[in-house]
Amino acid sequence: FCPGNEYETLPAVATLPAPHDDGWELRVVPNKFPSFDGTEPLGDTPGDRAPASGSCEVVVFTPDHHRDLADCSPQQATSLLRVIADRCRAHAELPAVAHTSIIVNRGRTSGASLTHPHAQLLSTPFVPPTVRIELDAFAADPGVLATTMDHHPEGIVARRDHAVSLCPPWAGFPFETWIVPSSPTRALTDADADELADVGALLVDLLARLRSLLGEVDYNVTFRVPPPRTDGPFSWHLQVLPRHVPLAGFELSAGVAVNATPAEVAADQLRTAHNR
Repeated sequence: FCPGNEYETLPAVATLPAPHDDGWELRVVPNKFPSFDGTEPLGDTPGDRAPASGSCEVVVFTPDHHRDLADCSPQQATSLLRVIADRCRAHAELPAVAHTSIIVNRGRTSGASLTHPHAQLLSTPFVPPTVRIELDAFAADPGVLATTMDHHPEGIVARRDHAVSLCPPWAGFPFETWIVPSSPTRALTDADADELADVGALLVDLLARLRSLLGEVDYNVTFRVPPPRTDGPFSWHLQVLPRHVPLAGFELSAGVAVNATPAEVAADQLRTAHNR
């Protein structure tokens, strides 16, 4: 993924040129080893096998091999969000795509197989179970995130005009933090420039706070977005999940999270951590 090795990737589908250089700031390339690839729609037979149709892309958001997302500027993080939103729109036009998952894996315990910083888009012919759960939750209470912020202000880490970072009371990982637009916007593709800028700024701010508090910890960032061809309430948001505590047998067996760091304790420590 480093500059000079562009021939080792598939041809880029999107490129952001560097502002003061002849090189690039960001590249989007098809994944050479996609988990989902093809145009055949998913069948209706429960338990049957089906082709892994969809699309997988890699977003190389910095040319610097050693520059973590926490080291990026708020402007770079905002550019990443904007490009991801553009690619989500492109993926939504593919007939086989029912949902696009967006992730950043940092470090071996997060599942990262390459060390150069990058994000991934994995578009699938089905809506993942975690997304269905959130769709049901928003259908039951469209204002659940705003209500949580109002009723649990002790969980708020940082606030900007258009977004908030908070440790929600239902956090399943120690120091799990969500970044939520202040005025619920249904989808990432609906977000305006101010919202993207504040979410991007809070993302790099939070990752820097986590590094100051926990050290060079591995982490996952997941973008929670609704399926493109569905109606109903939703509010897109980010989850930042530090991976310094492994999942144990009970969590894997029962599917029940055991979080030894209460959300209000985590938020308090993150508020006082140095963000740079």
